[in-house]
Amino acid sequence: MAEDQEAPRKREGRPHIIPPAPGWRIDAQGRPEGWPVLDDVNGALGLTLWRALRAVRTWVDTPPERRAGLSQEPTREVRERFAYAAAEEPGLGPSIGTFALLAYAPGIVDPEQISRACEAVYEWAESRALTETAVHFIEAAARVADQDPARANAAGRMCRRSALHDRSAIWFTRAFRLAVRARNQRESVAALLGYGSLLRGLGQHESARALFERAGRRAVRTGHRRKAGEAHHDLLAIAAEVGTYLNAERHARLALSLYPVQHPRLPYLAHDFAFVLIRFRFYSLALPLLEELVRAIPRLDQRVLWLGSLARAAAGANRLARFRETEEMLRPLAAIYSEYAAAAFIHLAESARAFGEWGKAERYAALARESARNRGDTLIERDATVLLEEIAARVPPPPEDTPRDAERVQMLVRRFVSRLGRWKSAPLDK
Repeated sequence: MAEDQEAPRKREGRPHIIPPAPGWRIDAQGRPEGWPVLDDVNGALGLTLWRALRAVRTWVDTPPERRAGLSQEPTREVRERFAYAAAEEPGLGPSIGTFALLAYAPGIVDPEQISRACEAVYEWAESRALTETAVHFIEAAARVADQDPARANAAGRMCRRSALHDRSAIWFTRAFRLAVRARNQRESVAALLGYGSLLRGLGQHESARALFERAGRRAVRTGHRRKAGEAHHDLLAIAAEVGTYLNAERHARLALSLYPVQHPRLPYLAHDFAFVLIRFRFYSLALPLLEELVRAIPRLDQRVLWLGSLARAAAGANRLARFRETEEMLRPLAAIYSEYAAAAFIHLAESARAFGEWGKAERYAALARESARNRGDTLIERDATVLLEEIAARVPPPPEDTPRDAERVQMLVRRFVSRLGRWKSAPLDK
């Protein structure tokens, strides 16, 4: 991993050696690539997608001059399976048609067509929180379009979200070098930001900060205002975890000023600033911002993040009824969606501790530690361990605090609320 982490730091003036894509995944039982898709997706659609992944793998691994020999005359059963799959999910009809063509006449299928088909399945699966299916198909798309830094970056992001840390590092390194070679400034900045987010999640804050700052400088130098905003957003996330309040507020203001009104990450910026307020125990100031996020974050898997913070803010502000309501909404979602479960459980543990519910607090903290350990989130695992020790010793949480210049902070909260009121959902590109 250490070697991978240094990869984006190579001098851009040198010829770049593009690292190979990660190897095809095989699970601990030796089952073939994409087997978990059958767990994610049932029926003819699931079987068709699984077979499509196998066909894409075979196509990629076969020299171009031999691909025409891969064709197989479809049986009636296979044709009907493709038809049933397209009927189950009409939006994937064009992709399923491409996969059918790949099976029948692989020698005439255009690589970009295959990559687009895989990318469409990834977007469909990701929107439904079908994580395994999403990561398999975006990696397949990046393998087929093997010179495309945007798809390599997307594979890096999805692997990071799936806690496939080593694979994520390779994809981001590959994306960065492909982008530099192609003089694609936007994707080179995206690769630096993605890699930095990976390192931040692993608790390597100084290395992550260096990448974010480097990405911000590059974005400003090349006129990519949105990406500069994302760099400050990521620097805010680091400050929220290990920095000072004033530093975090500075990055929040800069990111907010650089983001256009409809930037897809605006709700996440608002949430991260609310988390800063929570970390510094400004709970009552965080509440109105988190309440506004109800409309902005409709997806259930992403609500785990928002509801965890809302529970913590409500408990810190001694709003027992609001905490109870949020707790009941959050617990079943955290059991289903693992990406933000560790953070959600640690928020619930802190909230239960605030109300003196020590047994419940201990159970939540233990779940947080287990979830964090499973995903390799060292920061939350450490925090959960410390929290368990404090719960065992019956150490109460510190009380709510007030910022030195509360009016200034309130004005910033109002700016966020106003921007969220004008925001419309947009595809997430980072």
